[in-house]
Amino acid sequence: MDIPKDFTFKLGLMTENETWSLFQFMAGDVVKDNNLKGVAIQVAQKCAGLPLMVVTVARAMKDKWDVKSWKDTLRRLQ
Repeated sequence: MDIPKDFTFKLGLMTENETWSLFQFMAGDVVKDNNLKGVAIQVAQKCAGLPLMVVTVARAMKDKWDVKSWKDTLRRLQ
């Protein structure tokens, strides 16, 4: 990469609304499922506004349509 070695930037925490918006965008339609939405919101909250964590967890859950997988992820994040 053509970035100087001393180049740094600060990445702050996102608000709860920003976190949920990014989580929805990255996870896709699965979070719109009424059976999963409540657990999905809790999983997003456990990401604590950390953008990299939100993206990583949401992408991992993108194709998980079963409640058990979501609850297991929530348990692991606690």
